[in-house]
Amino acid sequence: MYPKVLSAFLVLCFCLQMALISTPVVAEESAVPETSQTLPETSPKVDDLELRVIKRIPKMEMFPCTECHSGPADFNTTQRELTKEHLDKILDHGQELNGGWCHNCHTEGRYIRLHLRDGKEIAFNQAYLLCGGCHGPEFNDWKKNIHGKRIGGWNLTQQIYSCPECHDPHKPAFKPLKPLPPPNDPRAKDLSPLQLIFGKVYVFFRRLYSNEK
Repeated sequence: MYPKVLSAFLVLCFCLQMALISTPVVAEESAVPETSQTLPETSPKVDDLELRVIKRIPKMEMFPCTECHSGPADFNTTQRELTKEHLDKILDHGQELNGGWCHNCHTEGRYIRLHLRDGKEIAFNQAYLLCGGCHGPEFNDWKKNIHGKRIGGWNLTQQIYSCPECHDPHKPAFKPLKPLPPPNDPRAKDLSPLQLIFGKVYVFFRRLYSNEK
């Protein structure tokens, strides 16, 4: 009798388990975790690069350009050495493109906009797209946080510095940096010259020699 009862009990447990597995679980509305899709539209999405890049326009002293370049006479497209305005801009970038000139990046007739290699216009806040058009490997590293700088906590939405935050867009190469000397070892005053040079190796052989004696 007992084997039959046990067999029936096991069959019943198996059927209940299969029923629970096949029944779809409907989560309560309050239990739905907040994701980037459930947050308000004003909240920056973690995977939205443009919303996380720190805006450049508020930091630009001479923006908008239309304060000076307001009419056709204010747009001189002739490639030349500047002698009146923007004298602080030293152009050492993109010489392989038309010898290097303003309109390689600035949109002719619309200086408040930049343009990509395909002619698409972008805002100054999207300057990283323009840089990425020629500097592909660095741009990919920048998106992966290998190149560039980000601010914010590791478990918070991080903000990203755009390329011109660190690189002068007209002369982006950094000047050579002179390496600084190493920090002073606070134990140096208590160590012999041999210890400073050979460190632990010297200590090891000194102890070994002392033990043999």
